[in-house]
Parts: sequence; structure tokens; C-alpha cells
Amino acid sequence: MNDSGGELERDLREEGFLPFQVEFIKGFVQDDSPRTHVLRATPGSGVSRTVAAVVEVLRRSGEAKNVLILAPLAIAHQMVFVLKERAVVSQLVDRYRYRELEANTTSGHLPWERGGAFVLGIDFAKQEDVRSGLLATRWDLVVVMNSSRFSGGRSELVNSFVSHNRNYRLLLTETLMSAENASLQISDAALTMWTFADLRSWDGEPLFSPLRPTVRTIFYSLTAEERQLRVRVSSMADLMLLKGSAGSSFRSALIQKAALSSPAVLESHVRHLRNSLVRGVNEPVFEDEAVEESVDTHSEEIADVLPRVVEILQSLEELGHDTKLEVLVEELRGRSQFAPKNTQVCIFTRYLSNVAYIEAALSELALPIFGYHGSLSFETRDMTLREFKQTGGVLIGTPLLSDGVELPEVDLLVLYDVLDNRNSLLQIYGRFDRFARTKPLEIWVLQAEEDAQTGGLKVVQLLDEMLREQAGLGVQSVESTE
Repeated sequence: MNDSGGELERDLREEGFLPFQVEFIKGFVQDDSPRTHVLRATPGSGVSRTVAAVVEVLRRSGEAKNVLILAPLAIAHQMVFVLKERAVVSQLVDRYRYRELEANTTSGHLPWERGGAFVLGIDFAKQEDVRSGLLATRWDLVVVMNSSRFSGGRSELVNSFVSHNRNYRLLLTETLMSAENASLQISDAALTMWTFADLRSWDGEPLFSPLRPTVRTIFYSLTAEERQLRVRVSSMADLMLLKGSAGSSFRSALIQKAALSSPAVLESHVRHLRNSLVRGVNEPVFEDEAVEESVDTHSEEIADVLPRVVEILQSLEELGHDTKLEVLVEELRGRSQFAPKNTQVCIFTRYLSNVAYIEAALSELALPIFGYHGSLSFETRDMTLREFKQTGGVLIGTPLLSDGVELPEVDLLVLYDVLDNRNSLLQIYGRFDRFARTKPLEIWVLQAEEDAQTGGLKVVQLLDEMLREQAGLGVQSVESTE
């Protein structure tokens, strides 16, 4: 579509779109625009709203009758809401809705052929029966949100769309400062970058002045019992590598990470491992929401590994202290005595079982406590965030927090589980470093002295590197010992 009269710019400006957003929308919808675009943007710069505007403009002009949007599930829910704000009727398609569409589709046809805007979670879309139908459909516009985070089956699906059919427009969004995703095979794409310097008003004034966060590493000492438990876990993991199947390397690494998190998480992993060994069931041995893969069970492990499993479970039953959790409770207790009533604290953990575990320990602090994780419905999660923002308190969240959530008023972020991956850390940090932030974010990293060289120091280093690249400023690092 062509817009020689500037009507599109005027309309978008009246709706509150900013110059960098309008420039991208206009460039994307032009008839001579490249067929593939990559939008690499600073978190909080309005990517979802911009994508919704692109969809609305192209559908209104009749150039995008059939639209597909692929995204992590939390962002998929968000996109349906944002599209609705622009009067674009869309369908969030899960397995249940997919069966409904199939039931109402004439034999020999695909459920997507009737036209419309379809929004799918990437993990549902990559399933083979769904994937084949998506690739066989003639789309006018395909949008992939947060593509820089994809790997495995997710990136394979995206690569299929990149190479499968060049008749449609393709838009991939990425997070600025994220590590390059080598698994995506993208070439000849128009690249647009929204850095802090690009985020300006129509008067040319900067919209966002990055604030230097303070990272406090809280060191604590493990008890003799806790150190002995770690030794047993490490010994079992080494035995799994020696005696186990091909999947044992991945599984043993996950169990060792679980041991660094909490007794509750470790127990969950080890019980799953025991069940898979005894029953011969091929089931996941973890409940880390940030991990997709499952692993195989191998019968040869039973004789050697099972006694170690039983020994660890017995040690967990006899464990008298969780020093890490006790330190967190005492730190928050001291802080709450001087903090304003509506102070917002967010605790990030990689594991679902930690949410209830930490919540129970914090109940004595007489603060509002909220859980946020993938087992909750979208409506419940939305209501939880609204209440948390209104009343303050403590929000305990899993990696689901890294998708489609804005928390600029949070005062303190506690990394209960250390993130040593740049992209994961960026996604979490980006939820708090938003336009509306008016004060520096305080970050706590809980760190056992035994892990001093791999945990908190790595977080400080990664954050410092990211912020220096993006805004020319680093982090202020503070250490304390319990």
C-alpha cells in the first residue's frame, strides 16, 4: 500500500504512536518494502502495539486477509488483547480451539484457509500435525514475536517459514542486546533497531533515560548438612554420566542445578528420577518452566543410581535448615520495617515448586504474597498482576514473568535462582526497566560462598556488559555477607 498523502502518519500520530514506531509501520506496509523485516527493539518500546498496528493497517487495506502470529504463550495472550484494542478480530488457537476449527472445516481443506488473524503459542504451533498445516497454508502476513529466544523445534519452525514461501510478508521481532541467535537462518532482511537513542518524542526529546541499577550480592554459608547433601548429589550425577543413557548428561546437569535452588526443587527432581528408574517411565525429571526437553530413562542406571537416589531423599527428610531461604526471610523482614507500605518486591525463580515453598516461608512477614506461574490461567495471572500493582507486596514468579509483563514500579528484584544466560537475564531485567520507571531498580542475588565464582559475580558481569553496550552505563555492585 502507498501513503503519498501522509494520511497514515497523521492517523497514527493522533492515536499516540511515537516517531520511531510510525516510521517502522509506514516502511513495512509500503508496496516496495522488503518481504522480510527484523525489528530488534529495546524492551518496553511498544513492539506489541506496533505489530498490532501493522496487522490492522494491512487488513484494512485488504493486503493481509490471512495473518499468522507465533509467540511465547504469554505474549500470544497479550497480542490478542492488543489486537482487540485496534478492532482486529483474532483467534487464540490452542489444541481445543484447533479441534473446533478442524470440525468446522470441509474435508480436504485446512482450518486456516477461511482467513482471519490467528495467534498461536509457538510450542503448540511446532507440533507436527499443526506445523504441517501452517506451512501448507497461503498466508499474507506471518509475525514471529521474540524470535531471538527460540531454539530447537521453535527455531526449526521459524526457519521453515523463512525458507518455505516468499510470497508473504514476514516480520520477526527480537530483543535488543540479546545474543545473536545462530539457529535462525535469516538473510536479505531489512533490519530495524530501536536503541535508547532512538526512543524520542515528536519534539525530539529523549523518552527514556536509563537508570543505573544496584546489584547486591548476599553471601551466606551452607551448613555441614547442606554441604554433605551437595556432595551426594554431585556423586550421583557423576555416576549417572558414567552408567546412564544418552539423556543422562542433560538430566544430571538439571539435578545439580536443582540442588543449587532449594530442597523443595531438588526433592521434586529426585522423586521424578526415582519414579522413572523404578517404573521405567519416560517422563520429565524436572519442572523448570524455562526448559522444554524431556529425557529418556535407561534400565542400566537402576542398580547403581537408585541407592543414591534413596540416600538423597533420606538426607532431604533429615535436613534441618535451608540457609538460603532463611537469609531471604530475614533480609526481607529487615527491609519491610523501613519500606513504604505499598513497596513492590519481585522474587524470580526458575522452578514452579519454589513458588509455594517461598510463599509459605514469607507468610510470617504479614505482607501480601502473590504467585505467578504457568499453572495459572491467563485471567488469574492478569488479575494477580493488577492486585500486586495496586497493593504492593511480594510477587513470586517463574520464567513466565519474562513474557509480556511490565513491572516498572517494582522496587526490588530478588534473583532466587541465578541466571547465567544473557538472553534469559535480559528478558527478566527488561520487565522492570520500562519507560515508566522513575527510580533505579535494586537487585539482590542470593549466593552461597561455595559458588562465589559462578553465580552472583556472573550476574553482575552480564548486566554490566548489557547496560554498557546499550546505554553507556554499568551497574553498581554491592556485596554483603550473612
